[in-house]
Amino acid sequence: MDKVLVVDDDPAVRALLEIVGKRAGFTVDTSPDGLDALEKLREADYLIMVLDLMMPRVNGYDVVQQLAAEPRRPAIIVVTAMTGSYVAQLDPQVVHSIVRKPFDVDMMAAILTSVASAVKSARDRKAVAAPPQHDSLRATC
Repeated sequence: MDKVLVVDDDPAVRALLEIVGKRAGFTVDTSPDGLDALEKLREADYLIMVLDLMMPRVNGYDVVQQLAAEPRRPAIIVVTAMTGSYVAQLDPQVVHSIVRKPFDVDMMAAILTSVASAVKSARDRKAVAAPPQHDSLRATC
């Protein structure tokens, strides 16, 4: 089952997103802030991270910046009440979707499913395009 990491400092929002993710068929872990989320990302492979921007310790902007350099990062869905230039600063190569709070739970489930499908398709295309790898070929005489 695909794994989702929900990162939000508001326990009610975290719990709601956990329920939405589980109902959509995902295994869901949660984190109260970016620092905890970065630690969890080192321990497990997540397909998607649902990320709030404004959090204590390490905020969502810092998490996005740190993950930008990672070749195998989860798809990031930002869930925020912020608008304008704060959101415009997010790297579209790293952030797959931006959802405004308050959000509709059915819409959020559809976004999770859609992003998961797109990420898996992209990974499959990369796997097919990559040349086969061999340990080492040695000529013997």
